[in-house]
Amino acid sequence: MSERADKINAFNERAKAEGWPTHCDLALDFQSPVLCEALALWRERAGAHKWPSRAQMTPRLMKGFLTRVAIVDVVRMAGMVRFRTRVTGSEIERYYGSASAGTFVDEIVPAPFRERWSAGWELPLDVEGPVRTIGRLEFRNQEYLNTENFVAPLGEPGGLPDAVLQVSDFQPVPGVTW
Repeated sequence: MSERADKINAFNERAKAEGWPTHCDLALDFQSPVLCEALALWRERAGAHKWPSRAQMTPRLMKGFLTRVAIVDVVRMAGMVRFRTRVTGSEIERYYGSASAGTFVDEIVPAPFRERWSAGWELPLDVEGPVRTIGRLEFRNQEYLNTENFVAPLGEPGGLPDAVLQVSDFQPVPGVTW
């Protein structure tokens, strides 16, 4: 547990130093019922393994939060990790925009967002499990929205994760009008 906490604290220190409007919670204490459901399903499907495979997280099982799902491929090449869009639900597209499946995020998302997003997807890979991130959505000038995210690895048992599952909940920032 200490290694997990160290990695989450390092993420939070980087986020603070770089002025990111997000942080990671050490606990998986989700406020959104949808994210509680996503965590419970992820754990159920993982069973005795570190994470479930992508095939175990079917659209039918995720129907209660499918519009809030993003799945990104983890592509390891030349000692680095890149993320490629695979699936984006309609709520994700509403706030983040749409991207063609198979598009590398680092080719379409402008700085500084691509660094934030990549760091947020690398964290569950580093801790080998789910994380909860909380923050304000600045992307596309949407500073009036808070976001809470469940972010977790997916992959075949015994191998490295080959995807990251993100389920997001969006709420208006209290007192901010748009």
